[in-house]
Amino acid sequence: MPTEEVERYYEEYWKLKGLHKLYWYYETEFKKDLPSFLELYKNVRNLGIRNYEIEQALRCITKWPILELKHKALEKENLFSDLDHIDANIKDSQIHINKLNHKIQNLSGKINIKQIKLGLLEESLDDLISSEDFLKIKNQILQTASSMLDNKNDLLVAQLVQ
Repeated sequence: MPTEEVERYYEEYWKLKGLHKLYWYYETEFKKDLPSFLELYKNVRNLGIRNYEIEQALRCITKWPILELKHKALEKENLFSDLDHIDANIKDSQIHINKLNHKIQNLSGKINIKQIKLGLLEESLDDLISSEDFLKIKNQILQTASSMLDNKNDLLVAQLVQ
């Protein structure tokens, strides 16, 4: 019997049994992919997946691109939030650095003033030490001390007075 005739008998048999949808699905949906479809059906049943679970999975799969977009949007939002947080930390750190730089400048100014004062004091001391009056006083102290040491009686009295 030719193939076309066998298919016609199958079609008539399915119509007689009320399996119009089976014939229609076979012809329009999975005639070419019947082995793959049957393999999928067998795997689904072996895994114990129920019809409503398949429907839920298919709904999820159709939402997958939207979920991916939402996920990417959340990642971007998190990155922007992280960047905002980092920017805020950078600004706070810059403010702190500016305050520290200001303190350093103040301390540096104070150090410069102290160095100037120290230089002036050293100059004044050098001027004082090299002045005639200082030299006269120094010589007078040395002479007085020498004369006291020469005079043993005065030295003994000075020792007793202490």
